[in-house]
Amino acid sequence: MQEWPEPIVRVQSLSESGTGNIPERFIKPPSEREAAQLVPEMTKSIPVIDVGGLANEKYTYSEETMRAISNACEEWGFFQLVNHGVSKDVMEKAREVWREFFHLPMEEKEVYSNSPTNYEGYGSRVGVEKDATLDWSDYFFLHLLPENQRNYNEWPNLPTSLRKMTEKYGNEVVKLCMFLMEMLSMSLGLDKGYIREAFGGDDNGACLRVCFYPKCPQPDLTLGLSAHSDPGGFTVLLADENVPGLEVRKGDSWVTVQPLPGAFIVNIADQIQVLSNGTFKSVEHRVQVNSRKERLSMALFFNPKGDVPIGPAEQLLSPEKPALYPHNITFNQYRQFIRQKGLHGKYQVESLKAIVTDMEDDDAVMGGGSGKKRMRWTPELRECFERAVDQLGGPDRATPKGILKTMSVPGLTIAHVKSYLQKYRMSKFIPESSDGGKLEGRKFSEILPNFSSTSRVQITEALQSHMEGQLGLEDQLEASFLDI
Repeated sequence: MQEWPEPIVRVQSLSESGTGNIPERFIKPPSEREAAQLVPEMTKSIPVIDVGGLANEKYTYSEETMRAISNACEEWGFFQLVNHGVSKDVMEKAREVWREFFHLPMEEKEVYSNSPTNYEGYGSRVGVEKDATLDWSDYFFLHLLPENQRNYNEWPNLPTSLRKMTEKYGNEVVKLCMFLMEMLSMSLGLDKGYIREAFGGDDNGACLRVCFYPKCPQPDLTLGLSAHSDPGGFTVLLADENVPGLEVRKGDSWVTVQPLPGAFIVNIADQIQVLSNGTFKSVEHRVQVNSRKERLSMALFFNPKGDVPIGPAEQLLSPEKPALYPHNITFNQYRQFIRQKGLHGKYQVESLKAIVTDMEDDDAVMGGGSGKKRMRWTPELRECFERAVDQLGGPDRATPKGILKTMSVPGLTIAHVKSYLQKYRMSKFIPESSDGGKLEGRKFSEILPNFSSTSRVQITEALQSHMEGQLGLEDQLEASFLDI
């Protein structure tokens, strides 16, 4: 697909127009914009790690540092990095020159408008789904590595210092990334060069996304960036020190990150979660906007080479810890899926745990008769399903087509969703018995009169549809319909 599905609307133009109401296409469902919550004192901020490299560019490889990184990656997936060796002057100048770019006249910026093909350039949306809910932000995306993808002609030539400053900033942060790869490898108990080689050696990828979040007249209705985990290896973020906005999911809470002066915020992304077999976590995060101040941040994504399949490191596997992600895919395949579907929390990486195979039937396998591909409903996939159902208004309103679109899981089909939705609805509609328990072990003919008329119709239709695909399934469901 070469073009966006709808005309692009620049968020900065909307902000500067003076409108008091944001367009409906930017309004997020209430479930996606719950406020950040207070969490216990011991977990209220992401860890801060000092790597001691500012004076002589020789970073600290102490056991204490590696332990701190390991704990941060396992418990938070995020940490702030101080004394990291990147010049503060370079950081400040890079941030300032990009702020100048976003305040150029719109016609100067539109010269660099991007497309869904590779995203490089000036953009305002992620994903090509028609009628998608949009984020309140604009951005500029460019490639730094490998060098044969670094196209200076695609970089803005105004302000005049932007290209030179961006290259200098990129080179310094990439040097830091090389160190971080070694630290992450050793923190996992691997050789320090393991991740670098697994990511393609000298052909590692790096790209920069400069995000601009204009002032928003109704910040409580939208997000600057929807909840997601980053698709690549890891991210080094230069945040806006004066305007907080980044929030990190911790359990069921959202924690606001307060950037330290001169620090980078580092987060684990999906490919490291896969490579570590789930030991290191790529964590959901999002960005809030406000009505008083604009905000700018610079995210450098360090990624595997596009055509290298990524899977769990064999050294981290054992009979007790089998591979959670058994089907290796390349980063290009993974990234293209996200570019098509947009941001959907952690659905993408968790869906890699969903095993699609010709396995024998069991209570956790749904969809298709003998010889057809079946989906194993892992706990992660079930959580994705339930979130989708909630977003669509609950089991009464959610449709298989809507759930499939919302989940955006590779390999999941409409047949898988229909089958599981029927079972899910039945569990929700089963009434309580007189002793407070579910009416287990009874025939549907005995249970059905206890339902409302609407529920009886829904259950009957669900069973009729299911029986069309699998004759004789009713007897099995009578014995196991509660076992979800």
